[in-house]
Amino acid sequence: MNREQADALYDQLHAYAKTNGVCIRMNRVIAGSAPFEFIFEIIVKNPRHMPDQDTLCRLIYNFVTACNIDMRNCLISARHLEKSDNEWWEPV
Repeated sequence: MNREQADALYDQLHAYAKTNGVCIRMNRVIAGSAPFEFIFEIIVKNPRHMPDQDTLCRLIYNFVTACNIDMRNCLISARHLEKSDNEWWEPV
C-alpha cells in the first residue's frame, strides 16, 4: 500500500476512536528493550461504553498492515481512563 492508503486507514481509525470516546496511543519501542516494536494503548473514556473490540482491532490491524509493520511485533493493550490521564486526554 502507498502513503495515501495508510493515511486513509489512519483517518478511519481516528474517526472510529473519536466517535466512540477512545484514545489510542501508539508508541514505538526502543530496539532491544522489549519483545515488541510497537505498542497500541487503547484508553476508554467511559467504562460503560466499550467500543466494539473486533472493529477497533481490525482498524488497527489494517493501519499496521498498510504501514508494512508485522502485527506479530505489536502489542495492543486496553484500559479505562484515569484521573491522571485528563491532562493529555484527546481522542486519537
